[in-house]
Amino acid sequence: MTVLAVPEMIRIGDAWHIVAIPATRGRPLFDTLAAEGRHRLGPVAYSASSGQTYWLIRAGRQYYTWPRGCRLLTAGVWVTLPALGVSTRLATWLQPPTADLYDTDLHLTGATWLAAALDINPGEPS
Repeated sequence: MTVLAVPEMIRIGDAWHIVAIPATRGRPLFDTLAAEGRHRLGPVAYSASSGQTYWLIRAGRQYYTWPRGCRLLTAGVWVTLPALGVSTRLATWLQPPTADLYDTDLHLTGATWLAAALDINPGEPS
């Protein structure tokens, strides 16, 4: 398995997208969902420099109107993700990837499930 040794710019691909959620909402949401233990979370990163949590989700055709401050980042967008196994004050994985980011075996959070967790309704792309 190839892992990130240092923070690296990663291009979002066709297999997964990212929902960027402000850390003031994303950190408590992650803590709650992780503590429940009922759901297998996909990779979630935290960036202190951007004040965001980054949730890797399966790419798909279903769109949601994400809450104010949340952004859907899709194929072709570049993001900086933290190194695996290294926590810094600027970036860390709250839930590290289970496989290489480009591996077809990478477990991802479902968009429908994340939308429900944020208590929002399906809608048109925002």
